[in-house]
Parts: sequence; structure tokens; C-alpha cells
Amino acid sequence: MVVECYSVPDNEIPWQLKEAQCQATGEALDTDLMPNSSAAVKREKVDVLEVEYQDSVDSGVPVSFPKIDSKLEILMGSSGLRVRVVRG
Repeated sequence: MVVECYSVPDNEIPWQLKEAQCQATGEALDTDLMPNSSAAVKREKVDVLEVEYQDSVDSGVPVSFPKIDSKLEILMGSSGLRVRVVRG
């Protein structure tokens, strides 16, 4: 892999990916990185197990993480091209 004109050895993880992982870890402390748009529990009864769900809470707004994206942009390209990064 070549990143910013520098060759990254096959056995090395690019520093941009490491920084993005650290940023994602920080984001995960306050935010669900993969929110579920399904309904939340409205009421729960323990004996005889009864659960009532609220209506779906899908805001329709996709979740984005610009700080993480900016760290990965050099690896993915600014055109938004998504590539799979794997460790050899």
C-alpha cells in the first residue's frame, strides 16, 4: 500500500488507521457507533415476561463521524470511495 507517496509494508498498519481507531474508541464513549433504528422498550414486565415497544425511532438522518472520516480519507480517497482495508 502506498500512502502519501510512502510505501507501507504489508506487515504494518498505517498510522492513519490507528488514529481513526483511537478516535472511534473516543466517540464510542459518548455515541453509539452503530445505532439501531428499531423501537425502544416502552414497558417491561418481569413476571410472565411481557415487553412493550415504542414506535420506531428512525430519524432518517444517517450517522456520520467526520473526525474519523477525516483520518481515513487519505486511505479511502476524498471521492468517498470505500475500500476494504485488511491486515495481511
